[in-house]
Amino acid sequence: MTYREEIMDVVRELVRDRPDREFTLDELIAALNDRGSACKTQTVKTYVAGILCQQAPVMYRKRHPTLERVGRGRYRLA
Repeated sequence: MTYREEIMDVVRELVRDRPDREFTLDELIAALNDRGSACKTQTVKTYVAGILCQQAPVMYRKRHPTLERVGRGRYRLA
């Protein structure tokens, strides 16, 4: 499983019962740590804020814009 797949699995778990489909970066990092993930905090931040975020500047060759930034440290599954 890639980091992207692991992060998105946890995001889907976090927002499953939330009508607004929102989560915080801190919630995501805590959930990944609870799972025993090898994904480091900085890697999670890079994926969420850069590779997975729709509003991120195009800095990465591969992007998967599946998250929307709705506030500081707050994201929504698009």
